[in-house]
Formats: sequence, structure tokens, C-alpha cells
Amino acid sequence: LDWPIEIVSEGHGFTEGASLLSDGKIFFSDMDKQVINRFDPASGSTEVWQEKSGQTNGLYILNKHLYGCEAGGRAVVQYELGKGPGSRKVLATNFMGDNLGCPNDITIIDDKLYFSEFWIPSFHSETGEEREIFRNRVYVLSLKNNKLDSLEFNFETPNGVASSPDGSLLFVGDIDANILYRAEVKEGKAGPLKMFADLEKLGLQGPDGMTIAKDGRIFLALYKSDKLLVLNPDGSAIGTLPTGPSTTNCIIAADGKTLYITADNKLKRVIVPSYNPSQATVQAESSDNWKKVLENDLHLLGHRNWILVVDKAFPEQSSPGMKYIYVDQDLLPTLDEVLEQVESSTHVKPIIYQDKELTFITEEQVPGITAFRTDSNKILEGRKVNTLLHDEVFGMLEKSSSLFKTLVIKTNCTLPYTSVFLQLDCAYWSPENEQIMRQNMSIPQE
Repeated sequence: LDWPIEIVSEGHGFTEGASLLSDGKIFFSDMDKQVINRFDPASGSTEVWQEKSGQTNGLYILNKHLYGCEAGGRAVVQYELGKGPGSRKVLATNFMGDNLGCPNDITIIDDKLYFSEFWIPSFHSETGEEREIFRNRVYVLSLKNNKLDSLEFNFETPNGVASSPDGSLLFVGDIDANILYRAEVKEGKAGPLKMFADLEKLGLQGPDGMTIAKDGRIFLALYKSDKLLVLNPDGSAIGTLPTGPSTTNCIIAADGKTLYITADNKLKRVIVPSYNPSQATVQAESSDNWKKVLENDLHLLGHRNWILVVDKAFPEQSSPGMKYIYVDQDLLPTLDEVLEQVESSTHVKPIIYQDKELTFITEEQVPGITAFRTDSNKILEGRKVNTLLHDEVFGMLEKSSSLFKTLVIKTNCTLPYTSVFLQLDCAYWSPENEQIMRQNMSIPQE
């Protein structure tokens, strides 16, 4: 993503925990200097709000209270914003008699405070304090009765914790497993966590803090990749934004478009484009960008998915399973690169279709169509190519896209009926093997 990034506050140590006050001010942590800062967008100034933060990491603001995870102080705390930093109140320091390690990130749903926790030895090397809890967890603290419980889940290192604006979804990023998990929250209780995005398959690392926009987009800081990942509400990737070293957290302002990011010892700001949930379209104009999108998506695509390399007039369809990329280059070199990526994969192979109408277009009708057919045949030489009437292909796509994803790569080609349609099939299982297996299934077992 090429969204312009602005530095709004710098000269800090390790920044973390961006959180939004109702008047638009941004609170964020400086773990190195052990302070909590407050940035005012109106004046552009930053001031220290809390001078002794206990190496506070994640922050959360709700109902005129500021909640924080003190990684060095081994505590979850609460401040009354109207009374200032002197109102610090400890909410949790131990679980079942053992002191917490390093509380990390935090969110609140209804009257439940969720926070992640794991041990960071360097935070306690000077004091000589030792680890007492040897399992990394996400804890649930009741703000009504102060009861502390934990989610039953086998994390490696739970880090970023966030919730959807309506409180119906809980997200947890495991920074070492490279997985973003999601759970549905019903009647104040989080259901089972399920994998929402496998960052390893996207070639990305280190999910850290995050924020969820009202439109459902997820903005996820990638501490180990120096980027911010933007996801659709269904978990598919929209793109990544290069944000600099130590990208740790983010928060979106009340306007739904101003995103604040803690990264590279700074507080940064970016205006994100508006989002249409019915059109999860990626604009990828440079060749390097679209190839990376294809590479990332190809890990997720499989048997019965489609990849289309199409001319410029190919229509954008309303089917929910269609994802579009625009590539500002000709169709045939794009097709050649797509085939190379697909055929070099270990899990899928293409079944190739072309429009039957292409054979019957004359040079008089469309100058250049003869050269296109010649060059197309060279690229597809040695491969089996099926031909169907254009409407027949649309019928197959309409049926497929109601259940399976279709990736449409639009090019700048302005020749009609030149699109090429790749139906993906399993590379390691043949129709012959499928037939034999089905026959064996019909054989009575003794």
C-alpha cells in the first residue's frame, strides 16, 4: 500500500499502546523512558502524562478511565483521567497465587478486561525478579468483581489483543506462532479461538498490536516485518504498509480514516482510503506489487478456485467470491508470469480455458488480433487449452464464485475475447486416482 505516512511525534524510546481519548487526543507508551505520553492533534504537541509508568505497554481508554499493562510492574492498572496519573489503581498482579510476568496488551468488552501476558527476562534483570507463571496466556478480568480467569488456549506467545467496535469479536495475535486468532463473544463470554489469518503463508511475521475499524477492516502491526498489515473482515489480505522498524501498535480515530501508528520510536499518522465491503478490490499498479499479491493469495487458493487474466473491458461482478487486481501492463506477459507462478507451486495446477470467439475475429475487425493469437499460442504451446463460448465460461464462474474464491487480474489489454481462465486443480491428486478411489469405496468390505 502506498498511503502517505506522516510523523506527528518523535524523539521517543520504544513506543507502544496507542489509545484514543474521546476528544481526539492519543495516549501512547514509551517503554524505554517508562512514561505515558499524550499527543494533541489540534496543537501537534506531545506531553508526558505519567512519569513513572512501570514500563506500561498496552493501553485502553473507556468511560473516562485509562487502563494499562505494566510489563515492568507486573500489573494491570487503572487511572481516572479526570484525576490524573496520581489516581493509579492496581487491578491485577497475580493469578492463583503466582505473580504475573509481563502484561502486554489489553482490550475491554462490556465488563470484561482481556489482557495478554508472557515473560520478558530483560525487564526484570536489574531487580532479579523471577518468573512464577510458566504458561503464556490471555487473561479475563471482571471489572465488576475483580475475578481473574484465563482463556483456555495453548498459545506460544500471545501479544496483540483487540476487539471489534461492537464487542462481538475478540482478536489475539500470537507473535511467535505468526497467527491471528478470532473468537466470537456472546453474552459477555468469548467462544473458542479459531485461526483467522496465517501470516506465515503471507510471508509475514510478528503480529503485535492492532485495531478494528467500524467497517470491519483489521489494521495489524507486524513487529518483525516492519509493516502494518490490512485485512478484510473475512481475513483476506488487502495489503501491507511499510511503517518502519518496531511497528508495535495502532489506533483508528473517531473519523474512521485517521490511523495512528507506534513505530520506529515515533508516533505516525496515515489517512486510510474509504472501504466498500462489497468490493474487496486491490489496486496493484506496479509489477512487483501485483506479483506479491498473487504469490500471497496462491498459498490460500486450491482445488476449484479460479484465476482469471482478463482484458480491460472484463466486467466487475457482484459475486462475493470475486477479488480484483488491476495490472497496468499487457495481457500476455501477465499471463506468462501467472502461469509460471501457478505451475511452480506444489499444490495446484491450471486447467486452461479461452474464449471460442477469439478464433473467429478477423484482422479487419480488430487490428492486432492476429499477432495476439500468434503470441498467445507461443505462450500456451505444449499446454492443453480448452475453448468455450464466453457466456459458458461466465456460467461456470457464476456457479463457482458462490462457494469458492476467484482472483481476477485485469490488464490494460483492449482486444476483445482475449481473456484466459485458469481453473485450479489439485497438483498431487489426479482424476484417475479419484476414480479408482471412488470405485474402491463401492467395493463391499469383508
